[in-house]
Amino acid sequence: PRIASGAAIRPEELVAQMAEAFLGRVPKVMNRKEADPETYKKTPEGGIVSLGVFHGQEMDRFNVLIQCVQSTLVTLGRAIKGFVVMSAQLEDMYNAFLLQKLPPNWGEVAYPCLKPLNSWFTDFEERIAFMARWLHNGPPASFWVPCFYFPQGFMTCAKQVHARKTKIPIDDLVFWQEPTNGTDPMSCKRPEDGVNVHGFF
Repeated sequence: PRIASGAAIRPEELVAQMAEAFLGRVPKVMNRKEADPETYKKTPEGGIVSLGVFHGQEMDRFNVLIQCVQSTLVTLGRAIKGFVVMSAQLEDMYNAFLLQKLPPNWGEVAYPCLKPLNSWFTDFEERIAFMARWLHNGPPASFWVPCFYFPQGFMTCAKQVHARKTKIPIDDLVFWQEPTNGTDPMSCKRPEDGVNVHGFF
């Protein structure tokens, strides 16, 4: 968040401004009832497709993080104003804001990420936006694998989808990569077999 410049600002004012700015950017919790029919498409046996199960599990984890971020930002703001007691957990959060670090209470429910706080929050918004697009619009043309809490689970689901389609035992499948020259992951052509992935570095 951009903080007002000019006269010297006290630490509590700085943290209060940061908390208020972050609070205004917190994404809303994702709701399964808003899902596109393809997101949690049923299999012939009546279950949910593997990628749909994976999305649901990841979405639940992200929703826990969204709720944690939102509720603790509200409580921190109230604590700075003296409306509630500044607990040890809130004090750790307060100090993390001053040091541009991820608060420990967020880190307990977040995915691994070493970015400083401002960059972390922007990345957090982008991850939620990707998951929300998948929820509302169905599976994307390309999957942002580093976005996930559990990327290994996505890779297993991709194998399961191919195994179901081809009747090849999943234990006989191995991954191979074919680089493309596309620049926009969201507009790339869906492959007949396998999945498009992006975001690796």
